[in-house]
Amino acid sequence: MIHNTNLKKILIILVAIPVLFSLLWIISSHFRAARAEQYLNENTLLGAKKAAVMTPNSAKVRLKIGEYYESAGDFSEAEKEFAKIEKICDNCAEFKQAYYNLRKMRVQTALKNNDISSAQAALAEAYELYPDDETLRFYYGMILSVQEDYSGAIENLKDDMQNAELESQRQILLSSLQKSLSLNAKSYTLMSLGLAFSKTDYRGLAAIFFEKATKENSHYRDAFVLLGKTYLQRLADSDQGLGDVLNKAKEALERAAEIDPTYPETYQLLTQVYEKMGDAQKAKEAAEKATMLNNNSNLKSQNAK
Repeated sequence: MIHNTNLKKILIILVAIPVLFSLLWIISSHFRAARAEQYLNENTLLGAKKAAVMTPNSAKVRLKIGEYYESAGDFSEAEKEFAKIEKICDNCAEFKQAYYNLRKMRVQTALKNNDISSAQAALAEAYELYPDDETLRFYYGMILSVQEDYSGAIENLKDDMQNAELESQRQILLSSLQKSLSLNAKSYTLMSLGLAFSKTDYRGLAAIFFEKATKENSHYRDAFVLLGKTYLQRLADSDQGLGDVLNKAKEALERAAEIDPTYPETYQLLTQVYEKMGDAQKAKEAAEKATMLNNNSNLKSQNAK
C-alpha cells in the first residue's frame, strides 16, 4: 500500500514538473514579448536590438532593425536582418515587407552604380508586390529617362509624392523632362537631363546623359567638362575602382581642353584629377594654366567696363 502511494506521488511529480516548466515558459514568453514591445517603442536602433535579445525569433523585431539600418544607408547590415526573416517565416507580412525593402535597396544600389539592367530587374520583382508604390514609380521614371523614353518617364513622375525628399527630386526631373520635349537639338536635351540628375541622389546617372551628349556632338565642350566633373564627384560614393573613374574623368577633361584650350574650369578640374593620380607636375601645370586664364578673363572684364 505504501509502495503504491509513493508511486502515485512520483507520477504526480513527473506530470507536474513539465506542466510547471510550461507555465513558467509561457509567463516568461509573455514578459519577454512585453519587454520587447517597450524597447521597440523607443523608436531607436538600440531599442530594437534590445528587443531582439528578448525575442530573437521575432520577424517584427528583425524587420524593424533592418529598416533602421536601411534608413541609415547601411544596406549590408539591413540585408542580413531581412534575410533572417525568411528563416523565421516565409509567408508572413514581415517577410513580404522585407522582400520589398531588399529589392528596393538593390534598385537604389544599382542606380547609384549606373547599372540600369540590374535596377530594372530588382524593380520588376518589387513591382509584383506593390504595383502602386510611389517610390517604385519614381525609380521607374528615372530608368525610362535613361532609356530616352521621355513620355513614359513623365507619366511615372507626374504625380506628387508623400516622401518630401523624393518629391523635390521628382519636381526637378519632371521639369527637365517636360522642357526637353521642346528642345530641338538632342545634345541639348541630354545636357538638360544630365544637369537635372546631377541635383538628385543619383547624380552618377548624370554621367550617362553627358556621355551621350558627347557622342551626339563630339565638339560639345560643356558636355565633356560636365562629364569629367561628374566622374570626379562620383569618386566618393562609387563602387567602381578609383583608377577607372579617374581615367574617365581625365579623358573627358583632356578632350574638353582640346576643344577649347581657353576655358579655365577645365584646367581647375584637371588639377584635381592629376593630384588624385599622383602626377604633381601635370597638376602644377594645369593649376598655373587655370590661374592664367582666370586672370586674362578678369582683365578683359575690367577693360570692357
